[in-house]
Amino acid sequence: MRGRLGLENRPTQTERLVTLLRDRSPSWVPLTEILNLRISQYGARVYQARHEWGLNIESRVEIVKGRKHSFFRLLSLPPAAARPEGEESVTPATAGSFPEFGRLAPESYGVD
Repeated sequence: MRGRLGLENRPTQTERLVTLLRDRSPSWVPLTEILNLRISQYGARVYQARHEWGLNIESRVEIVKGRKHSFFRLLSLPPAAARPEGEESVTPATAGSFPEFGRLAPESYGVD
């Protein structure tokens, strides 16, 4: 990471989101507070925390005077919820992580 000295020790966006939810658990955290963290694609970060980190994050939506208000909360925290030391934050690409375009070739549809 040339040119980004010091950033490797900064918490990831997912870590910042999980810290907020953990600190407020089991209370509901309004989406506006999550957005104040300036996290890009908060939905992707929630997905990552749920599916890659194994956290139990619940969400709900309230409609007040015709406006939707979203909330999230962390229900339980597994013992090793934080990213283990030295673990890569990016999942490396593998041959199986790319689509197989060969099956989408026109021949497979019977088109000349």
